Order: sequence, then structure tokens, then C-alpha cells
Amino acid sequence: MGMAARPIMQQPVDEKDHQRVREIVAEMDAALADLDATRFDARFTADAVFTTPAGQRFVGWEDITAYHQQALAAAPDGYRSHYTIDRLAFPTTDVAVVWVRQQVSLAEGTFSNVGTWVLIKKENTWWIHTIQNTGVK
Repeated sequence: MGMAARPIMQQPVDEKDHQRVREIVAEMDAALADLDATRFDARFTADAVFTTPAGQRFVGWEDITAYHQQALAAAPDGYRSHYTIDRLAFPTTDVAVVWVRQQVSLAEGTFSNVGTWVLIKKENTWWIHTIQNTGVK
């Protein structure tokens, strides 16, 4: 099978969808900056899957929000985080895949994580279904 036979998965979508997905990442970034788990978890689906950079997997909104409530309440002094979008693709008009880079600053120094986020559009609303994080060394 040559290159000519390979499909291109990027679908044309309305610019409003591009913008809304970018806004959701920005909302998540702001919620994390405020250590606000309630806002951070507002866009997860009921059956979402969240994997931490350390490999812990949480399935379902209840488990995800319980983890974030605990983790953000215990965030060390000086904790800072910032998300940037590396790439955004729409394999279908109602599915977005976002490659996100997270820069984290602590009193001891900084480090990065990369994440792959899968968002789905249901009834004109974008929801986060999956976030898979990986620590970068």
C-alpha cells in the first residue's frame, strides 16, 4: 500500500468549532491556575477517561472529579501550570483531537507534560471524553 492510498483524517469544520475547542482548553487552563477542580472538571463526559502523567487512570466523571478535588487541594505552594495547544485535528466534524503541552512550575523547578485530548460534540456542545497525559523528561 503506497502513500497515495492513505486517507487524510482531517475534516473541514466550521471555524466556530475550532474556536470553541480552543476556548475549552483556555477554560481548563484558567481553572487549573485557580486550582478550581469544579471548573476544571465541568466539561468531562459522564463516562470520561483521565490518565495522569504518572499513569493513574480514572474512569467516569465521579472518579475524575474526586481525584482532581484531592490533587488540587493538595497542590504545593508556588504551583503554576499553563497549557498550550500543539496541534488540533478533527477526524470527523463531531470529534476533536487536541495535542496539548503543559508547562508546570514548582518551587523546585519546572517540568512538562504532553496530553492527547479527545473531545466530542453532542447537541452543539463540546465535551471532553478522554485525556491521556505523559510526562516529558
